[in-house]
Amino acid sequence: MIGRLQTSLVKRQLYSEFIIHFFSSGFLKAKQYMDEENYDKIISECTKEIESGGRYTAEALLLRATFYLLIGNATAAQPDLDQVINMQESNVKVETFSVFTRNTYLLLLVYVGKTKCWNKWPT
Repeated sequence: MIGRLQTSLVKRQLYSEFIIHFFSSGFLKAKQYMDEENYDKIISECTKEIESGGRYTAEALLLRATFYLLIGNATAAQPDLDQVINMQESNVKVETFSVFTRNTYLLLLVYVGKTKCWNKWPT
């Protein structure tokens, strides 16, 4: 009986910690909004995650940059992508996708003749 009670208390504590973490993480909220197709709130939730220096800062930067590109605000996307690429603690998958996104955008600019951005290309 005591064993089940302790297990139940541990599960309840873990659930409480998960709920607190979920509702304090702007990135997790942004992912939820994506699932709900509520795109208007994603950039602001990513910004909250970035400003708080949360656990998912790199992911939030990448997601925010992607949405900036989707709404045509490449000027705002560029610093986010550069920041992820230069982060020491970002995971390889996020960093790789950031490089891919940035370089794809630069190639698109060259293709449509909007810029000669070869000088912006990473070396």
